Amino acid sequence: HKGRFLSESRFKEHLYKIGLIEEGQSEIWSIQAKAPDRNLVSRDKASIDQSKWPYTRMAESATRGQNGVDVEGYRDYRGVNVVGAWLWSASENIGIAFEMDVHDAMKSYNLVKSVFIATVAFQLSVILVILVWLARVSAKRIERLHLTKDELESIVEDRTRELKATQQDLLLANEELEEFAYRTSHDLRSPLVSSIKLLSMAEDGLAKDNVSQAKQCIDYVRTSLHKLEALVEDILSLTKAKSKSEDIQAVNVMDVVNDSLAKISHLDHYDRLDIIVDLQYKKRIETMKSRIVLIIENLLSNAVKYQDLEEEKSYVKISTYEEDGQFVLEVGDNGLGIPEGQREEVFGMFKRFHPKTSFGSGLGLYMMKKSADLIGGQIEFIAPDKGALFRFTLPLS
Repeated sequence: HKGRFLSESRFKEHLYKIGLIEEGQSEIWSIQAKAPDRNLVSRDKASIDQSKWPYTRMAESATRGQNGVDVEGYRDYRGVNVVGAWLWSASENIGIAFEMDVHDAMKSYNLVKSVFIATVAFQLSVILVILVWLARVSAKRIERLHLTKDELESIVEDRTRELKATQQDLLLANEELEEFAYRTSHDLRSPLVSSIKLLSMAEDGLAKDNVSQAKQCIDYVRTSLHKLEALVEDILSLTKAKSKSEDIQAVNVMDVVNDSLAKISHLDHYDRLDIIVDLQYKKRIETMKSRIVLIIENLLSNAVKYQDLEEEKSYVKISTYEEDGQFVLEVGDNGLGIPEGQREEVFGMFKRFHPKTSFGSGLGLYMMKKSADLIGGQIEFIAPDKGALFRFTLPLS
């Protein structure tokens, strides 16, 4: 019975597809952790004989009573390359293992690497284009207008100022990229390190017959990995927010507000919040719909997550109106607000103002600011006596 499953696999659909189990059959006790010589997931269902396969790297080590971690990669029982960590309880004669596809484990690293390479290449291309354009424009004007020395010097000074401004923008983009890479690598590593430590504590609990301690540690591991998943999703959203192109279309703001409220209705304490909708601007606005959706969803979800639970009557108010030829959207609440000493950083990257109240990546307000800039709008934070007020404006012409 060496190496047999004692719990369900999250790849049950794969197991049926590749023929390791039959439809309706449980994988518990039916499958051994043995490694095929090929990737079975990428092939059609076929007759499979596990008896001829060697045990996986994890199973071979664990059943010899060893604990271990393998981040170089090995084939699992599906023939897929994975990284993993495992613990063996000699007293119970069972093991606990965590495995993740190498592709998924490296996805965030590859994403950061690709973003970095693409950004540097883009910056160099922009500088080259600007220099070529400046050279051609200057040459044509000199030849056509026979500029005097003073006029030529004036044009060169203007172009130099423009080039310096562009270089400054590129320097700021580089600093932002460096912060992004550092914070992302740190935030991705922390859940993995804590998970490994918690698995070690679970091993101690099993060794001492303290099943409740082991279960609690495993629950913490699950929570830590959920946070890692949420961070990866936010990083992917940030990449899209920076690079995604989209056509202009007529957007019904009322529909976006209603859809956003429905989407966040599952959040904790949503039902205790009084939601006030005052949309005086009834017309459609011409813009990129995904950017408006991102801004409204983030503002409303923040109002729900950062309520002041000691407040007897919590509320969030969504308003729209027209002012001086601009569409105006305001979202205000009487929640926890932004600490006074951190209001200058409200739209910064990886800024978390109430980490003990709700987990977040700290990218939401940053992505809202980038989206507002991209569609030619502006978003600002206004500090009322209680709570927070965000004001988004977009030119209608």
